[in-house]
Amino acid sequence: MKDKLNKEIGERFRQARNNSGLTQRQCAKLIDGTPQQISNWESGIKAISLKNLIALTPHFNCSIGWIAGENDYRSEVRENVFTAEGDLMAPYIEDGDEVEVDGSITVPHEPGIFAVKPGGKVIFRWLRPDELGHGYTISVTNPANWESERVASKEELQELHIIGKAVSVSKKL
Repeated sequence: MKDKLNKEIGERFRQARNNSGLTQRQCAKLIDGTPQQISNWESGIKAISLKNLIALTPHFNCSIGWIAGENDYRSEVRENVFTAEGDLMAPYIEDGDEVEVDGSITVPHEPGIFAVKPGGKVIFRWLRPDELGHGYTISVTNPANWESERVASKEELQELHIIGKAVSVSKKL
């Protein structure tokens, strides 16, 4: 039973990796592993750890559940994924990184990185509510650009058109 499960998960893992365009070598590099390790998972010889699944699935545009066989179709494909431009949010989000955004979180009740669309282009900013609940600090994380930090009212924040909170980042290879 275990061998059959390893093979099924390995096949889905291979399919997800191939669909993402990553080679076994590139995939291994993301986890400081070896191409042989990836090959062993894909052929079902060895089981992939949850730690490695968590590290790799953001690069595959699918969920851990899909790879684990929870459903027959790849219905859990990530939505709201945007490619970052520039380095204002470095080191967290850098040019070319893919950022998955949770569109259900559009009001920053706690500090975090949010995708906003102030003028037609999606950008990322650190948003932090003030202690009194009257406004928000809008900033970047790159120290070279900290002078761009500003405080905004709730009304000004609405003009940013918040798409959602960044929940995962897939680093550009």
